[in-house]
Amino acid sequence: MPLHLSVASEAEVTPAARRRRRVVALVALLIAAALTATVAAGSGAAASAAAAGGGRGPIRVLFPRAGAVIVAGTARGAHRLRLAATVSITRRMHGLGLRLNGHFIHIPARSGPLRVRLDAADGLELGENLLWVSVGGRDGNRVVPFVVGYRHPAALAAHLQLGTGRLRLGAGSFRQRAGSLLAALANLRVPRTGVDKLLVTLNGVRLPTAPDGGATGRLSLDLPQLGTVHWGANRVQVRLIMMDGRIADWTRTFQLNPRRDIAVARLDGRAIVGRTVALDARRSLIVPGVRQARGFRWVLLSRPPLSHVRLGRPQGARITLRPDVPGYYRVGLVVGHRSQKAGVAAAGSDALLGYDVATVAATYAEPLVPFDTIT
Repeated sequence: MPLHLSVASEAEVTPAARRRRRVVALVALLIAAALTATVAAGSGAAASAAAAGGGRGPIRVLFPRAGAVIVAGTARGAHRLRLAATVSITRRMHGLGLRLNGHFIHIPARSGPLRVRLDAADGLELGENLLWVSVGGRDGNRVVPFVVGYRHPAALAAHLQLGTGRLRLGAGSFRQRAGSLLAALANLRVPRTGVDKLLVTLNGVRLPTAPDGGATGRLSLDLPQLGTVHWGANRVQVRLIMMDGRIADWTRTFQLNPRRDIAVARLDGRAIVGRTVALDARRSLIVPGVRQARGFRWVLLSRPPLSHVRLGRPQGARITLRPDVPGYYRVGLVVGHRSQKAGVAAAGSDALLGYDVATVAATYAEPLVPFDTIT
């Protein structure tokens, strides 16, 4: 009997095979959906445990974004403590809910991975925080704990600053009157939360400080009144002891030298007739940094009656004055783009903001002796 080979065409077999494949795929999909719903609704503890599994589950806290950061505020130096933490939802689950320290967290109604930023308005606190994860309206017995603190002690120390981030000496670099140093102010920005102790030492001697930084966290120390300041190099050290036991050290050195450059914060400086005196706006407390050096102008307020001197041409933040006769020269620094007349009126008024004045007392290098003196 001959063997007949029957070859069926694709049109005769493909529709049935496709129907069978579709049925199998549909059944598998229904089984997977049923299992997912069962796990989400009936196994809340297991789902919450998976959700609270740090980086392995659908919920995780991004620690690089968590931290308490001191940020600079307005030009007046207002600082605020800003808390921020980011929760990353890598996989959306039906009925997923979040509560931070008992506060309900709103999750945007969209599918796919997303990130939710938490701040103080959501109940975020400095220190330990607890994030509850609920699936299907049921709270699991697993909680995501995370700590919000300073990223690194060095980062905290770097933010102990006024304006541009340096230990600024109030009233410039020096002030000498009757042989005493009268002006060397250290202005610090200290966080009010998360700090247990604040220790400040000047040249190895501890200085008495207030228990907190005041309403804005600002701490102003008059160094000559609190400790021993001398000509030459001085060293100020600030140590913060955090609530969790960490220690952050911050050290700055500054020089006090009797030089001819006049600091611009209401200082009485001396100069020699015929020698140039340099005035630097960056030493003034009303001009915190080099970037603000363009928003001011110099004004010669007064000079001796016989003097014809004028201010030199500004060179960046510096300007020169060369006294021609003995006497007192008053130079004003006015912040803002004002005219010469408006600047003189502002600096000559009793206002305390927006201007600064330096007084230069010029004398001869040697006393003059008349030739016709009878001895």
